Amino acid sequence: MWKGPWYVLELRVLDLSKNNLTGIIPSVGNARKLMTFDLSDNRINGNIPKEIVLFNLSSLHTASLAISSLSGPILLDEKNAFSNLKMMLRYLSVGANPLNGVLPGAIGNLSSVIEIFDIAYAHINGLIPTGIGNLTSLTTLYLESNNLRGSIPSEVGKLKQLQGLNLSNNNLDGHIPQEVCQLSNLVVLALDNNELSGMIP
Repeated sequence: MWKGPWYVLELRVLDLSKNNLTGIIPSVGNARKLMTFDLSDNRINGNIPKEIVLFNLSSLHTASLAISSLSGPILLDEKNAFSNLKMMLRYLSVGANPLNGVLPGAIGNLSSVIEIFDIAYAHINGLIPTGIGNLTSLTTLYLESNNLRGSIPSEVGKLKQLQGLNLSNNNLDGHIPQEVCQLSNLVVLALDNNELSGMIP
């Protein structure tokens, strides 16, 4: 179990994945040069470190915290609307954790260059926020096997680079938006096991 913050200011890569680590994730806010942060496939609990989601790690390229026991909300601050201009984050995986929260409206401020966002199997509730359309560099979006409800926002049509979209195993309803047909790079579209209705566009 870890205690206390990290003080290794020059650290670029921290990979402790696939162990049996427990306890909470200590503060990594001092490791400002951190580019890769991988603690996936452990038994870590507590909340996702605020330094990751509130943009304090401006050099972070890859963050993987999947397959663990993290809980609590996904903290995104609406005030950080322009923080994405300095973010390098391209890969964020927090899936397979019992987060039991909602996708905040500020998800669109996450990063203008993020390419892969995985939050599958995370007990996420509520709606898919329209701000998802701001993540225009996304190539892969995994939101499957959650408790999402409501309709698929038409803003997904803005994700022109999207190659994989998985919204299966949720409680989504309404029509499949016409804008999905504008995703010319799409290779995989999974909408199974929802409550969608109407005609296929």
